Amino acid sequence: MLDAANRQAHTQNQTACRNNAMTQNGALIGAHAVAYYCLDQADTVNTRWTPQGISGTEDAQPGAGTVDGHRAIVFSWHSGSVGSQGTGTRLSFLDRATNRYIHVLLVRPNSTGTDYSDVSTHAGGIVWYRHYIFVTGPTSGVRVFDTNYLLRLANNPRGNISPTCPTGLHNGRYCGRGYHYLLPEIGRWNNQRAGTRYDSMSLERAPGRNPVFLTSEYRTNSVGRVARWTSAAMTRFRAPSVRTRRGTSPSSTSRAPSPAAATTSTRAEPTTTATWSGPTRRATEHRDRSAAAAGSKTSTGSVRPTNCGPSPSARAPTTDSSTGCTGRHVRRPVPN
Repeated sequence: MLDAANRQAHTQNQTACRNNAMTQNGALIGAHAVAYYCLDQADTVNTRWTPQGISGTEDAQPGAGTVDGHRAIVFSWHSGSVGSQGTGTRLSFLDRATNRYIHVLLVRPNSTGTDYSDVSTHAGGIVWYRHYIFVTGPTSGVRVFDTNYLLRLANNPRGNISPTCPTGLHNGRYCGRGYHYLLPEIGRWNNQRAGTRYDSMSLERAPGRNPVFLTSEYRTNSVGRVARWTSAAMTRFRAPSVRTRRGTSPSSTSRAPSPAAATTSTRAEPTTTATWSGPTRRATEHRDRSAAAAGSKTSTGSVRPTNCGPSPSARAPTTDSSTGCTGRHVRRPVPN
């Protein structure tokens, strides 16, 4: 997917980029920025989308800091101008070797996996961890996307990349409002009973322990909370019950991690749990694993989002080394 990046960004080393950022109405006037990117003109002047969170391959894979041979940055956008919310949420993947980037539209499959729709959330926080991308919404929780199931519409006989074709299945063709790639949601963590907000998100790594996720709240009338969630718990998804190739399975729910700690004057409730809402069937046709995901093989078939992890009734769990998931069932793409 990064090899198909179709937009050019520039760094502070380009005079025009530096002048635009630091003079007149530039976004970085008065700021001491070590490094930054200027997007192409169309995205710079576009008021229909507002950039939000940022992450990268250094979060996804420590050490080399690359995924599939690329060192990249991913940042989120919500539809609508500042302070408003429109229809749609997208991610942009920027290859740091070429400074070229591409937009990817986020979608949510329906309960039967036969269609999909736009994801509309503020996307204030984002973390790229392994092959998962976590995107936050203030009250909708943490949405989980799996780059193993990136959907390519461009050059796909069943895809339609016309900007006038709304998101979803139309006349037998899969559409995404002109986007060449779609990324389907595989589920969501939420903690509604505790009234938790998810306004930002980041990943914390430290020597001698596993990574933890940090979420924080933005509140104007009370003290916002900062909570830490273990990476093992955030990637432990309950597996659905046994299903057939063309059958359906019930929605998955699972206990989510309790906050490992809170660092505000208002203590996060360590006894509360969140709910995992997972997919019920296959998402749509065709996948492209050449993007920020393990492997580079492209194949066609029925895409079934991975949904793995221990079920309360599971027998001794097994480990799937390719995904790092533990559970009784790991769902895989099945050829047609």
